[in-house]
Amino acid sequence: ATLYSDASCTASKVTIASHFAGCPVTVIETKVFENNPYLVEIVIPETVKKIEFQAFLNNLKLTKVTVLGDLEYIGEQAFYHCPALLSIDLPDSIEYIGEWAFWNCSSLTEISIPKSVKVLYNSTFSNCYELQKVVLHQGMTGIGTSCFAGCDKLTEIVDFPNDLDYVEAGAFHENAPIRTEYKNCIYIGGKEKPYQILEKIKSDKAYDTVELHPDTKAIAPQAFYKSSLKSIDIHENVEYIGYHAFANCKKLETVTMSDNVTHLGERAFLDCEELSSIKLSNSIKVLEYETFRDCTKLNQINLPTALETLESFCFESCRSLTELHFSSSVKN
Repeated sequence: ATLYSDASCTASKVTIASHFAGCPVTVIETKVFENNPYLVEIVIPETVKKIEFQAFLNNLKLTKVTVLGDLEYIGEQAFYHCPALLSIDLPDSIEYIGEWAFWNCSSLTEISIPKSVKVLYNSTFSNCYELQKVVLHQGMTGIGTSCFAGCDKLTEIVDFPNDLDYVEAGAFHENAPIRTEYKNCIYIGGKEKPYQILEKIKSDKAYDTVELHPDTKAIAPQAFYKSSLKSIDIHENVEYIGYHAFANCKKLETVTMSDNVTHLGERAFLDCEELSSIKLSNSIKVLEYETFRDCTKLNQINLPTALETLESFCFESCRSLTELHFSSSVKN
């Protein structure tokens, strides 16, 4: 059974029934409690597996959520703008927490991410202004754009993962205790691996080139955006390059990357108008939207041997391009 409406419910505390007409209640449907002006406390029974999109959107008085069972799914914006929410214990059965799920839950002070959650998506906890402590775990692989943006009181991050694939732009506020400097760049990481994500180049000077830390696994989105780089060698430990990573680097001329890079984000080299030489990783399967758009001096390129898909406008306005070498793996 699915709970699909709160009808004319005006109770301040609601305990959802575990069964209806003999059927286990497994889903709280989209917008069931949206804009409910009365709800202060909700008890979710052990049978419920999914909380759908905007189920508790704009519950201004909701203070406490109790989850009794093995909840698996929290949809996008499920608890969006619940500013009075003080606590929610998320069970380790949860596998998915959607984008903006707890946006502007501005009374939350602490949250522990279940060990079954591998990725936190965009803006999941953004504008949780009172959030002071977050417990992550070693099984996590990614943290999305603006995930903890606006959480300016966040001073304790426990068990920061040592093997993240990526951290997207603006995931943490500027003063979050996860940053380290190395040779003109700022890195994100935990105590054991502080240099795993290159977040950005320091902007106080112009740098022709940078030396990446040997432990760097990923280059974050916009890491070198509009920088004065002329060349860069992306070493063998790097596997991920985020969107806009080198976009608008007007002086960038040469790029070399090892074959361990598997992801190159969209618009990664957008408007690099001096780029004339680039060695791509042969492990890249997709060249994304506008990857090399407006690279007006790029005259030849060998596409990766693993490449399967070439997205729209990838080489738009590359008017010097005369040689483009495909492999037999390209399908789309």
